[in-house]
Amino acid sequence: MKHVISFAAVALVASAMSAKTISGGLVQEFTYDAPDRAPIYFGGWSRADEAHGHDYCVFADIIYADGSALWAQKADFTRGTHGWEYSANALVPSKPVAKIKLYAFLRDGSGKAEFRDVFLKREAPPKGTILSVRRFTNRPFSRDDVLCERFWDGRWASHRERVAPDVQVRSVSSPLAPGEVAVWIADSARRVTPLTFPSASDRKAVAELEIARSERESFQVIVSAGDEAQVDGATLELEPPKDGLGRELKGSVAWERQGYLARRHPYKPHPLEASACEKWLPEPLLPPAPFTVRKGGSQGTWITVFADSAARPGLYLGRVKVFARGGVLMASLPFSVRVRNFALPATFGLRTSFSYMDGFTKPLYPKDWNERRREAHDILLDHRLNPDDITRTDLTRIEDIAHMKARGANSWNLTQIAPPPRNPRAKWLCRPDAKDVFAPGFYESFTNRLAPHVAALKARGLFDGAYIYGFDECEEAFYPGMRKMYLQLKRDFPDLPIMTTARMFNDFSEGRMKISDDLIAADWFCGSMRRYSTKAADAVRARGCRAWWYTSLEPTYPYMNFANWEYPFIEGRLVLGCCTWLYRTDGFLFWHSNAWREGRGAKLDEAGDTFFPDFNTYGSQGCPGDGVFLYPGSSHVLPGIRLANIRDGEEDWEWLNIAERMVGRSRVKEIVREVCRSRKDFSRSLAELRAMRHRLAEVIESAR
Repeated sequence: MKHVISFAAVALVASAMSAKTISGGLVQEFTYDAPDRAPIYFGGWSRADEAHGHDYCVFADIIYADGSALWAQKADFTRGTHGWEYSANALVPSKPVAKIKLYAFLRDGSGKAEFRDVFLKREAPPKGTILSVRRFTNRPFSRDDVLCERFWDGRWASHRERVAPDVQVRSVSSPLAPGEVAVWIADSARRVTPLTFPSASDRKAVAELEIARSERESFQVIVSAGDEAQVDGATLELEPPKDGLGRELKGSVAWERQGYLARRHPYKPHPLEASACEKWLPEPLLPPAPFTVRKGGSQGTWITVFADSAARPGLYLGRVKVFARGGVLMASLPFSVRVRNFALPATFGLRTSFSYMDGFTKPLYPKDWNERRREAHDILLDHRLNPDDITRTDLTRIEDIAHMKARGANSWNLTQIAPPPRNPRAKWLCRPDAKDVFAPGFYESFTNRLAPHVAALKARGLFDGAYIYGFDECEEAFYPGMRKMYLQLKRDFPDLPIMTTARMFNDFSEGRMKISDDLIAADWFCGSMRRYSTKAADAVRARGCRAWWYTSLEPTYPYMNFANWEYPFIEGRLVLGCCTWLYRTDGFLFWHSNAWREGRGAKLDEAGDTFFPDFNTYGSQGCPGDGVFLYPGSSHVLPGIRLANIRDGEEDWEWLNIAERMVGRSRVKEIVREVCRSRKDFSRSLAELRAMRHRLAEVIESAR
């Protein structure tokens, strides 16, 4: 069976349209009177003129006969300007299909796209059929181009990579003189790829940090090489910052190497993404060790300054020296640290939940997974984030809670309201089946486990941040059973908060359900950032509840987010900082931080090369990096650049909270709105963010 959308060479401008039109594209709906599981094969041709958007593709929503759906299946096209390009996708549905909505569009962006010969077939393509191809340059890892192909392997769409037969991507050669080496400084919120080279202003940039006591802040030192100037055995030496009297900053200064992961087609791009021809993006942070700067490329390092709670306020000057093999000095770069006369609280102010899951740790570290878990917890705590696991069905260990609380954590999930997974090998349980969790006997067995744990926490003074979690993103069919169970729990554990990400709060926010005491049973509602309503949040707070929010695969551009590693780093900082403060949300949740894959290249060699071609960057629904903010090293768990920017956002929130207590919300809001006005109206200017922090510091210090 073949369906062809009845248009060819139809031009679409992102803001305007034309056969049934939608905002940004066209759609046609196909309904099947006799639903079946026949394969689905769709795609088409498109050409573009500066087409940049969140979605530029042929796009299928698949609705099953039982009413459930498989959303957002895509055949993506290359962004930018190109001639006619073919792209397709294929899958075998898991259940009988009743309806397919097929779209062709360019949305949430700008530019122009034309489409032709868009098709939908209910049959599988022949085995080996190429569905789509993307060309990347492998520079500076190697001098060739690579073709990343998506093909039908007879069961599903799979991926492979091969060297291109010719070299076409020539615009990425280093602009430096062939034998030149340049060492320069970049802001921590700027993405510097291995094919990013210094401009004239970059060569003059200096690192000038402003931090509170008990705060961390980072900057980058980049070494760039001309096309014939490979640098081997490079390393850094840090001179501790000192004040005018020669006293060292109380705290620490440390450096790490930046690691590079490979883009894998297909991925969901961002209009402000790195160049579409580049294959390598920076993300993991590796321990300090000698490194190589490849010919015609840039290698980044990451410097983090920490001011202890006892650090003296004032200006400190330090220096980064960069050496090549044999101790040859390549550069000596000054940096300054201005320690402000206030401190971040020892206990985190913003409630967060960043899930770290044992199920993904054990397969990679079977002998020492407990040590790696504590290591990961400490990394998250260093980033002022609560290590958590909302999907766990066992009980959080008391010794872990004691450690987290001593290091500043302010909330921790004890367990999920769910029985253990039926499959003992399951890494996690998203949500239970209603028939299991509402079955006779479950409540008694659940509370029999919970009660002694709660008593032990209270005896050790560890109960103040405890909560339990139930019913992940479930919909209206769950609501009656949820309410009944929540009311039972509140009678039996009246001081133990219950958090839910059930869609009830989204229903409140979007007006599908009226907020009433009959529905309010949870204590902490956590809704989607995109659908979050301050009116609904105020209404549930008026009933004694809290209103958190979360991001995941959405919201997407033009909203800010950080789940996708293609998004600008500054957006992670803004989500946790300015935006969370501006909307007065009571907490931020992200599930999860270590969705590690097994197999070849699963671990990063901490002491070897900084390029990792075998590490799997595939992400759910084409969002690379989703659920991975920590990285599995050969011996240790490693942090990443996005995580550092999330940390900086949490610290920005602390500054805003301190300022609000001192001078009032309205005055602080005036400062914030210069950078962030809403979830999708904000500045990505690093200079404007730094200026906002400077103004906040002046306000705080003048009000002391």
